[in-house]
Amino acid sequence: MATTPTPGCGLIGDDALFQIYPKGIRHIRSDRRVNEWKTPGKRQIVKCAMNRLTEQLNEFTERTSWPHEVLCMSLSEIPEGELRSRIADSTVRMISLDPTDTLSPLSMQALPSQLESLLLLETTREDGKGSSTIHLNIGLQNGCLLRTMVDNVTGDMMDTRTRYLGTRPIRVLCTSSRSWLLYHYHNRFDLTLLSYVTLESASSFSSEQYLEGIVAIAENTLRCLREGWSVNPLSKIMAVEKLGAYFNHISYPLKYTPRRMIVHPLATALVMIETDHAAYTNVTLNKKRNDMADIEISCTPIPYENLKTKIQWQLHFSVDIVRLATDMEEVELAKEIADKLRNNKPDETVYGGKGCTREMGFCCTSTEY
Repeated sequence: MATTPTPGCGLIGDDALFQIYPKGIRHIRSDRRVNEWKTPGKRQIVKCAMNRLTEQLNEFTERTSWPHEVLCMSLSEIPEGELRSRIADSTVRMISLDPTDTLSPLSMQALPSQLESLLLLETTREDGKGSSTIHLNIGLQNGCLLRTMVDNVTGDMMDTRTRYLGTRPIRVLCTSSRSWLLYHYHNRFDLTLLSYVTLESASSFSSEQYLEGIVAIAENTLRCLREGWSVNPLSKIMAVEKLGAYFNHISYPLKYTPRRMIVHPLATALVMIETDHAAYTNVTLNKKRNDMADIEISCTPIPYENLKTKIQWQLHFSVDIVRLATDMEEVELAKEIADKLRNNKPDETVYGGKGCTREMGFCCTSTEY
């Protein structure tokens, strides 16, 4: 269905596709047969959660009311050797999915800010020993990520850890004003900042060619993350090559050409000096523009060869037009041109510098000898 919003869509098992839309749920099988469930009355689906095995959402006729609006939901994957996951979550209230106590509350955790997204993630040890561990990753609208351990049997939440990621609300996979990658490596969790453009949303995918990958949306482009590839701006490919590494870089556009750079140890800031020929500060540039545009009509025109920049010649040229006007219509037209020149902000790369794009990327790393 291409004409309605889709809050959720994904594979269930190996031969079925679920599409969840506001008015119901479509179950599409591999032979193109479609089973559809409609919402009762005027109710609409606004939030949903899925995994690859649990598909008994419409088997229960009982309804549970919550005192507050449900902002987001998450459904954990089914552990190996079991038929169903015991817990799901709604606004950080753990509820049961066991048939004997369906939708009964198990635990609850208070949060310092409103929810943005949730992800229940099960991890196992690399050596295969011991039981698996479930972590609840909570993205908040204030830019913080909470990671809470969940008991496999009781559903209790404990050992909460907080990390500030950026100024925007957190979407799990961790995207804010910057994008982060949370992964399990060497029996520990690592949260690494990605050296990449800001991602709007992301999801995992798997195919015969690429067993593990991530597909993401950045602005108006679709980008793929495949294991073992390098960053290629033409094919929009990201890479996860060195898990556990903390090296990261970011580039900032500069207004003028950088000349010198030092690190201020007390302020933990990077101090940079930028200079260019015939470049002014914004205050000086506005003052000169207004002074030259407001010259009296009776002034003597300044020859072009005596002017230092093309900007000054343009502004004096507008004054000459006013002085040479023969009627009121030409005077008004000349004043209109002068006003446009007064408010014009010329490109510094053309009129004030060397005519090139100036950008510097700064990065720092340590190397063992």
